[in-house]
Amino acid sequence: IFFFNDTATTEIYTLSLHDALPICLFFGTSVIMWDLYFIIDRTFIKLFLNNTIMGLYSFSLMSVMMVQSFFASFQGIFFATLNKSSDMTDKDAINKVLHYNLYLLYFTFLIVVIIQLFYYVIVEYFVVNYRASGQIFTILSVMIYFYAMFVMPSAVMVSKLMRKEGYVAFILLLGIVSGIIFNSIFVYLGWKGEGIALGTVLSQAVISGVIMLVILRYDHRFNFRYLGKIII
Repeated sequence: IFFFNDTATTEIYTLSLHDALPICLFFGTSVIMWDLYFIIDRTFIKLFLNNTIMGLYSFSLMSVMMVQSFFASFQGIFFATLNKSSDMTDKDAINKVLHYNLYLLYFTFLIVVIIQLFYYVIVEYFVVNYRASGQIFTILSVMIYFYAMFVMPSAVMVSKLMRKEGYVAFILLLGIVSGIIFNSIFVYLGWKGEGIALGTVLSQAVISGVIMLVILRYDHRFNFRYLGKIII
C-alpha cells in the first residue's frame, strides 16, 4: 500500500500488508461500533419509547457526532504520525501522549461547555421544535469528553509502538455490550430519552476508561495522579 508523504515533492513511502491490516481492523471496527451505537439506541427507542423521543434524540446525537467527527479525523492523522516515527521508544511515546492528552481534554472540556450554550441558543430561538431535546443533548455532549479521552491512547495501542489491536477491538465490543446493559436498565427505570442518552455516554466512558487503564499499566506502574487529573 502506498501513501504520498509530501504532496509538494511527491515523496512516497510504503506500508506493508502486515502494517496495513491492523489499520483496517482498528478503523473498520470503530466504524462498526458507531453504527451499532445508532442501531442499539434507535432499537431501544423504537421498541420501548416513541417517535417524538426518537426525533429529539436523533437531533441531539447528530449534533454531538458532528463535533466528534473532528476528533476522529485527528485520530487518523495522529495514528499515521505514530507509525512514521522512528526516533522514540514505546515508553517515551506513551509518556508524551499522556502529557498531550491532558491538554486535549482541557480543550475538549471548553468545547463541551461552549456547544452546550450554543445548542441552548439554537433550540431556544431558532429550532424551537427541538426545544425539549435540551436535557438529552446536555447528557450526550459529555460523550465528547470521553471520546476525546479515547482518541490518542487508542491510536497508540494500535500503532507499531504497542500492537494491541485485539485489545482495542475487545474493548470496543465491551462498550457495545455495556451500552445494551445500561440502556436496558434505564428504560426499565422509565428514564426515556435521557436514559438512552445516559446509557450511551456511560458505554463510551467504559471504553475510554478501560483504554486509559491499559495505557497507564503498560509501563508496569499505575499513575493515580494522572487519573485524578483526568477525572477532575
